Amino acid sequence: MPQCARAGLESVPKDGFEPLCMFVERLSSKALSQGLVGVYSMAKRSLRYKILLLTLIPLLVSLLTVTLIVRHQLYALGSAEISEIRTDLIAQKRAALRDYMSLAESAVQPLINNSVLSVEVRRAQVLSVLRALKYGDGNDGYVFAYDFDGRALAVRTKPQLEGQNMLHIKDQNGVYLIRELLSVARSGGGFVEYSWHKPSVNQVVPKLSYAISLNQLGLMIGTGIYIDDVEQHISNMREALNRRITSTLVIVLAVGAVLMLIMVAASIWFSNTLTLPLKKAVRALNDIGKGRGDLTRRLSVDTRDEIGELAQGFNNFAEMIQRLVAEVKQGVDELSHSSQRLQKVVNN
Repeated sequence: MPQCARAGLESVPKDGFEPLCMFVERLSSKALSQGLVGVYSMAKRSLRYKILLLTLIPLLVSLLTVTLIVRHQLYALGSAEISEIRTDLIAQKRAALRDYMSLAESAVQPLINNSVLSVEVRRAQVLSVLRALKYGDGNDGYVFAYDFDGRALAVRTKPQLEGQNMLHIKDQNGVYLIRELLSVARSGGGFVEYSWHKPSVNQVVPKLSYAISLNQLGLMIGTGIYIDDVEQHISNMREALNRRITSTLVIVLAVGAVLMLIMVAASIWFSNTLTLPLKKAVRALNDIGKGRGDLTRRLSVDTRDEIGELAQGFNNFAEMIQRLVAEVKQGVDELSHSSQRLQKVVNN
């Protein structure tokens, strides 16, 4: 039903007065209705998504940031712990090598100090003693000897190398191991890490060696410990660290997902509380603009925020339109009565 009729203009003649009512309707309500409908249409298409995005994007960024920070911290702490453990294990290996080397040096020291014998004889006797020395499991623990030119003189596990110059030999990582051993030995003794064949497993594995020089005989002697057990232990610790990091990140992501679902639900509820009053206001204005609105209808004002102000504004607008239409009706009625009286006078 048109708003003119709802305001009480059912009896208005259609010859000249209905257009006046419709003009007032269009002038006062339709323009405002169309404007608000346009604004709401934009909000309807994007407002919910904006609220949802404003909720999700900070959550996603925060969750990603927290996940990266947690991963970085766990990896840094775990790596530091693993590095410290490896350092301690290698320190134990180094202490053991010093002890082994001290025993080997003590075993040949009487021969070195025997000035009655020539250097060649003493050297041969020392090399014979060194070839016989062994420790640890199998043939893994032994003492080797080289002259200062890099020629192998005593290699218990690979006697075929004796007599060969080994300065050019490098391991799979590019370490010239004999050059390094000679360098640290002539500098007062030291350690070198490289890869070497391990007899008990018949594989090339990491090895830590300690070398000293016997200047009286022109020899570099040394011994080494295979540290593949250390590297295996470290590898196992790294795998455990990765598993721990993964499980922690899964927990963080699960908690983040739950929080995100809660926030999404809250965001949807909030967007509904925000947009539903807008829908009611726009629907009412749209009905007024299309000529089928109820001017006696009022929106409930439940809040004091902008939505409440919009509802109150609509109510004020509807009341103003209703009053305007009533005044138009009254003027039309008076004009109609005057026209009827005038018609009677003319007829008489």
